[in-house]
Amino acid sequence: MGPEKKGNLAISATFSGEPLTESLQFWADRLQLPFSIKHAAFNQVFQTLLDHTGLFATNTGGVNVALVRWQDLGESPHLESNAESLIETIARAGVQFSGPLIVVSCPCSPLFLSDLNSAAFATRFDEELAKRVAPVSNVHLISSATVQEFYPVASVHDPISERLAQIPYTADFYAALGTILARKAASLRRAPYKVIVVDLDNTLWTGVAGEDGWQGVRLDAGRLALQELLLKQREQGALLAVCSKNNEADAWEVFEQRPEMLLKKQHFSAWQINWDPKSVNIRRIAQQLSLGADSFIFLDDCGKECAEVRAQVPEVLTLQIPASSSDLTNFARHIWAFDRGKVTAEDRLRVESYELEQARALEAQKAGSLEDFVASLALQVTIEPIRTESVARVAQLTQRTNQFNTTTIRRTEAELKSTLENGSLQGLTVAVRDRFGDYGNVGAVLYNLASSSLVVDSFMLSCRALGRGVEHAIVRYLGEEALRHQANDVVVRFIASPKNALALRFLDSLECSGESGGLYTRSFRIKAAYATQLVYRPVAGAESEPRQKAPQLEGRASAAGSAVMDYAGVAESLNTVPAIRAEIRKGKPTEEFAAVSATPGSAAPRNDTEAELAKIWAEVLWKPSVGIHDDFFELGGTSLRAVELLVRVVETFDRPDLALSTVLEAPTVARFAAALGTQQQVRCLVPIREHGSRPPFFCIPGVGGNVLGFRGMAAHLPPDQPFYGLQAPGLDGSETVDDAKRIAALYIEEIRTIQPQGPYFLGGGCIGGIFALEMAQQLREQGEEVAFLALMDAYNPAYSKMISRFKYLYCHSRFLLQRAIGKTERIAKRLFGRHDKDHRRGHNQPASPLESNGRNSAANDPLEILRRVHDANLRAGQRYTPAPYAGKITVFRASTRKAEPYQDDYLGWGPVAKGGIDVEVIPGRHSDYEPRVHAQMLDQHLRLAQSMSLQRAARPTNPSAWEKAVSMQRPVEAYSS
Repeated sequence: MGPEKKGNLAISATFSGEPLTESLQFWADRLQLPFSIKHAAFNQVFQTLLDHTGLFATNTGGVNVALVRWQDLGESPHLESNAESLIETIARAGVQFSGPLIVVSCPCSPLFLSDLNSAAFATRFDEELAKRVAPVSNVHLISSATVQEFYPVASVHDPISERLAQIPYTADFYAALGTILARKAASLRRAPYKVIVVDLDNTLWTGVAGEDGWQGVRLDAGRLALQELLLKQREQGALLAVCSKNNEADAWEVFEQRPEMLLKKQHFSAWQINWDPKSVNIRRIAQQLSLGADSFIFLDDCGKECAEVRAQVPEVLTLQIPASSSDLTNFARHIWAFDRGKVTAEDRLRVESYELEQARALEAQKAGSLEDFVASLALQVTIEPIRTESVARVAQLTQRTNQFNTTTIRRTEAELKSTLENGSLQGLTVAVRDRFGDYGNVGAVLYNLASSSLVVDSFMLSCRALGRGVEHAIVRYLGEEALRHQANDVVVRFIASPKNALALRFLDSLECSGESGGLYTRSFRIKAAYATQLVYRPVAGAESEPRQKAPQLEGRASAAGSAVMDYAGVAESLNTVPAIRAEIRKGKPTEEFAAVSATPGSAAPRNDTEAELAKIWAEVLWKPSVGIHDDFFELGGTSLRAVELLVRVVETFDRPDLALSTVLEAPTVARFAAALGTQQQVRCLVPIREHGSRPPFFCIPGVGGNVLGFRGMAAHLPPDQPFYGLQAPGLDGSETVDDAKRIAALYIEEIRTIQPQGPYFLGGGCIGGIFALEMAQQLREQGEEVAFLALMDAYNPAYSKMISRFKYLYCHSRFLLQRAIGKTERIAKRLFGRHDKDHRRGHNQPASPLESNGRNSAANDPLEILRRVHDANLRAGQRYTPAPYAGKITVFRASTRKAEPYQDDYLGWGPVAKGGIDVEVIPGRHSDYEPRVHAQMLDQHLRLAQSMSLQRAARPTNPSAWEKAVSMQRPVEAYSS
């Protein structure tokens, strides 16, 4: 079997989810999970869930994750309706995706929860979300309480990093959240273990029953916690068994005489209490339960016994528990192998069904013959078409049934539902009951009708229903179904697997012709008339599992990577957030942080301030030491690391006035220490790259006003291209500006300190594009040349006012039609107001998470500062109506966009640009495209504009000839409204 195809762990969050990558990548590497980690654009959860060609919908073979913080969904009066729409969208999308969807209700901020109405709102919608997704088998809900229960952290929220980069949580909480996500994703990638076998002495109790007696053994907190966990596993469908070297009477006496024992004898489905090797006894239990040993977990305190079982029964997951009571408590809670997906009704009935099977076995021993026993069961087999409520169970059967499964083709609920709805396959469910009780839905058949045959794609039956004639009843039904459709034959496909010999033996027992399709594939052609007359004739031992050859690590291990998962090491050593973060730091640095180390012999700190900063620099960069002149970014610092760095500095030196641009302007310890010596006055102009022989490029960020996001793009530009960012006024707590013309004038004043005269090269992303356009207008009015203007995914906020009434109505009609696709009309209508509101604001970003929780903040609170800057930029963009621009505009547009009321290839700038438009399409989504590709495209246009500017400066005497020559360098797109 070849290596498993890698899927995505696809994440969409209402806040910044990128800090999760560190812990998720650690677990993916540590446990060899077949995942690549992908993030959707910021706060695009609705769009990611609804996009039929997006990250979630196309994530075949992977796991999708939606992280929701209720306060991020807008502000009153839309907050509640948005929350209702999101819950409905999650429930519907979960059924449609081929892979599982994990939804995490993340903790709201203390400020949001300090309002009683907001706190009640969060609680109510947590409950509503849980209720709505409970019946959706493909959706798996994790509450914030669950994260804290398993991986508690002292400090969850970080208002400073939220102000700086919309990262609302501490690094510890992100590590905890990443771990619980990796743990859940791992459980969804493997079939659950079916049997937990436990030792007794020094495992379920402390002491030796045969020596200490039932009175002398001790039941400490750790052993009781283990028993409680085992009981919970039993409630979720796991079978419990005992394998102990002991006198049986002494062992059971502890259960009977000690009232503190949570586990009782009736909780165990099988046991072997004797002095034989434990590996032998485990095989006996597997035979007794008719289950493969690779679905077993064995717990024992003795290293020698564990080693014997590992050597003789390697397919069993054997875990040695710690001796200490306190260690055992934590160890048991962090055995990832105990984790399950969504527990179904059949799972909860599994233990009862095995108990009924034991009663049937006793009855079989009393019967004179197997035929008499089967006749006494009064078996009732109900075969009917698959109903909607049965789809989840049939999908589960395809995933879990091995021994009697003709093809072992695994199907998710979404895949099965799609297959049935499009008519490519039809399906049957098989329910069984007898005088002892109800087996439930134990079988399924998927088939289609082709010419003169009924072709069975998959035929599966739970092992607990074998040997009673159920499989014969199914074939009779298929024969009758074939004749009803004038088909002469029933053709059963068979694909050999390491476990499905029982299915092959049954097919071989029928009168049929076989056709080989290859080394592992065969077809069995059964005459329909013969099938309708098939009668079960019991043969002793026919239902027994064939004796297996030497055990092989197949099935579970190869399908899910369990063979390489160090469950014991994780449970013992990586069960707390500090331990996990320490292990991440110890591990081999990823490429992201594998930059050069500190310069050998670099200068040491000269004072206490530099010493403290150097310590912070080293810890954030995971370096043993950092010199005071070593550049943060050259040492491997990233945007996320810069946020962590600044948070540490703000907390250590009590400097809430610092902005992220400080790290760009002072990337060394020495320069940062000097910057700390003065009260920060945040300038708008931020040098990202000061040096280079080419004219500088000035660029304005989106609604948040921070320029750090430009660093990735600037780093991929050639080294001779200077790059300056223009961050929003007011980030230092001073007065904000909410007028685009005033903002543009302020920016012009600042860029003139670097470049007093044109030609100027300007750009802006999102709402920053509006300010860049206004700067270009004012500079041209002042007689300056604007040689290049780049609008990067920036929408014209006044486009609806510049088009005809007919086109206005057409655009809205098309928008509504697109949003209705996928049977989401009601959701789309609810979202329309919010979406349109975002559009009127003049940018493609969702409402700020700070809008709903900053109203009670003090004026100098960091969160309030960011909120005021955010809102001021929004007002400036919303009020702005661009005048016709005589120059040329270059539009950079993301290739993937959500549905907009005014969809236009030029993003609405056609009526404005009188000098023509160039359009470049960048692969990716809004504000989430690849910086390298963006930089390459930007550099091509900058070089051309700079070259043409130089040629204009040296214009020849024949202007018309010169203009014709330079116009041929690159065609200018004409715009027609």
